[in-house]
Amino acid sequence: MLLALAGLGWLMPRMVRAIAARYRRHREAYLRSEAFAFSELRRAARHGDAKAVYFALLDWLQRFEPVAPQHTVEAFKAVAHDAALDDEIGAVERELFAPSAGAARWSPHRLLRQVGGARRNLRRRARRREDTRLLQNLNPVGLSSTTSLGRPKPAR
Repeated sequence: MLLALAGLGWLMPRMVRAIAARYRRHREAYLRSEAFAFSELRRAARHGDAKAVYFALLDWLQRFEPVAPQHTVEAFKAVAHDAALDDEIGAVERELFAPSAGAARWSPHRLLRQVGGARRNLRRRARRREDTRLLQNLNPVGLSSTTSLGRPKPAR
C-alpha cells in the first residue's frame, strides 16, 4: 500500500503538468479561433458601444476564412452580397466616422443578425466549395485513356 502511494505521489505531478499543458494549449487555440472572435463581437454588441463593436468586427474578420485574403469590411460586404448587412455596417461607420443628428441609429441586434446570417451563408458556401474540390480530386476529369504515344492504354 505504501509503495503504491509512493508511486502515485511520484507520477501525480507529471500527470497534473501534462493535463495543465494540454488545457493551456486548448485554451490558447480557442483564443486564436474565429469562434472566439465572433463571441467577442457578440459581447461587444450587447454593450452597445459602436467603437467596440467595430473593432471586434475587424478582429473577427482577420480570422474569418471566407473573406481571405483581404480580411476587410469592404471585402466582407462584397462577398456577402447583402444590402441589409451593408446598411447595418454603414450605420455603425456613420456613427463612428460621420455622426449627424438626422442619421439613422445603428442597432446592435440587427447588426448581429445580419453578420451572423452572412457568416452562416459564407461558411456553408465555403464548405460546399471544399466538398466539390475534394470530389474533383477523387475523380479527376479529363484524364486521357491513351498513353503519351497515342496508343490506347492496355486493359488490366
